[in-house]
Amino acid sequence: MQTYTQIPGGDDDLIGLSASPSSDPRHQARSGGGVTGMADSSYQPARGEHGPPYSTDSAHQLVLRSLFSSMLREPDTLDALTALITQANANSEEVLMKLANEGATKAFGDVSDISLLPAVFLKIISRIKVVTPDKFVFYTHSGRAFMLREGTHCLLSPRQDFAESFAKNEPYIFCRDLHVIQIPRGHVGLAWLGNKPILLGEGRHCIRDSRLRYDKVVLPLINPRISHGTINIIQVPRGCLGYATRTDVAQPVILSEGLHCIDSETFYFQKIIPLVEPKNQIGALELVRVETGQVGVAYKSGELTILQPGLHLITPPDRFDHHLSTQQQVLHLPETVHESADYVPLRVKADVFFSICDPHLALSSIADIPQQIKETANATLAGIIRSSTLADIAQSSKPSFQEDHDDHDARAPSFYTYVHDHFLSKLYKEYKTTRGIELLNIRIENLKIDDMKLAKQISDSSLVFARTQARKANLEAEKMIQETLAATASAVQVRTAEAAKESAQIMAQAAAIRVKTLAQAEAENTQLIAEAEAEANKIIANAESIATSKLAIAQKTATELIAEGTREYADSVGSTKFGPEAAKLKVQADTLKGTEKVFYSGPLPTVWPGQL
Repeated sequence: MQTYTQIPGGDDDLIGLSASPSSDPRHQARSGGGVTGMADSSYQPARGEHGPPYSTDSAHQLVLRSLFSSMLREPDTLDALTALITQANANSEEVLMKLANEGATKAFGDVSDISLLPAVFLKIISRIKVVTPDKFVFYTHSGRAFMLREGTHCLLSPRQDFAESFAKNEPYIFCRDLHVIQIPRGHVGLAWLGNKPILLGEGRHCIRDSRLRYDKVVLPLINPRISHGTINIIQVPRGCLGYATRTDVAQPVILSEGLHCIDSETFYFQKIIPLVEPKNQIGALELVRVETGQVGVAYKSGELTILQPGLHLITPPDRFDHHLSTQQQVLHLPETVHESADYVPLRVKADVFFSICDPHLALSSIADIPQQIKETANATLAGIIRSSTLADIAQSSKPSFQEDHDDHDARAPSFYTYVHDHFLSKLYKEYKTTRGIELLNIRIENLKIDDMKLAKQISDSSLVFARTQARKANLEAEKMIQETLAATASAVQVRTAEAAKESAQIMAQAAAIRVKTLAQAEAENTQLIAEAEAEANKIIANAESIATSKLAIAQKTATELIAEGTREYADSVGSTKFGPEAAKLKVQADTLKGTEKVFYSGPLPTVWPGQL
């Protein structure tokens, strides 16, 4: 069922045929929530959503404030960003239709059905437009653009005409003086209103202004810098500073870490300055970072100034020169040839280890520290080698020079130690007290004879000398062995005689001790034997007495037991028929004991088992 509704058009000559918004669920769904992902005008991003968290007061910030004073600009809050951005005003379609059709007059009259119109309106009927749900359709009236709702629409006035149609998801829709712009979430759009730059916030914007010019550029808010005309949104990362200038003041503007929202025609952003760099140029200013193990060299009013570790701001007419290391450094000396006292050319390659302990004194007294050390070290090495022969240097074994830096190799050849000790003893104190440089060590990498022919001759002579010395050493060793063997044999003989004499004395003493010991032992043994025999006799007597007593008792007891047994036996035997016969046989057996021959005495009486 279709209903006819009034459509705003101009001079009451536009009739539209559309479905009722209240009865179309599709329209209700579209008009309720606006564009997906777009924020309404009340949306406020969370703190830190579009950039790093803003800086708070800290020791680092206090240092920057003390350095830059009035030049340092503190970060802005999100309220400043919100105030700088034009918020969306048409996130829902109802609001969009209201804004797009603002100023249009109502149409006249309603018609029950388009088919009932007379034939005179056939020409008008041919100007019918159907607006689908996925389109925005515009019409113009007297040069102004208006938007049609979803449905069927008919133009009745010759001053009205259908304009362009656009898909609803188009990011930018423009018709005459009407602009519909959709900005994605977390982005801003760049536009101009006359000569004034504006930033369009996320969401859908409906703007009716012929002066509006949209650049069709959308930038994410997380960009480190958004610049549009006089508007600058700058996010300075942690550990950095922003450098900008202003045309109305002479000094630069230093942006501390965080968000900065600036709308000024005199402001010009230059660059991001990382504070980890050793040196940063900020216009005419110099920001110098000095780390541990080094110092900075600057000149303030022409006077040498040593900058300790930290951040330093140098302003004209002062200037920063360079960084100077105070750590231990190695200086490689060029390979040079020096002659010894016996005119032997020696090629020397060495390294010098040093550190700068007083930078002000060193820079005040020396223009080129490495070159000065090189020249002094070469001259000192030449003097040491020239004052000694090769043999003196090679055979030197003087004590090693030490002053809190005994770090040379104790296993090195002696001439290396000789050169090392003489070098430091000549230069260490002078350089430390008068030039502020501590020479820690010199290491001889290579020391050899430069003349190859002379080197070969010396090598051959050394070989012959070495063989002679070896032979001499062998002869001396053999002689020493012979002398040692003879002395050993003599000592053995003397020791043998002394040992024999000592052995005889010991044997005599042992024999005397043995006789004395035997006599004492024999006497003690005799006494012990007598005492033992007496004790044994006493024990035997007691034992015999006890045994006799016990034997008498045992015999008495045995006799009583025998008598008792005999009586019981006799009684038991006499109670049987075999008893008398058995008694006779026992008498006969006792009588025949000890008899060697036996004679037969006749048959024995027969005894049956039943008779017993």
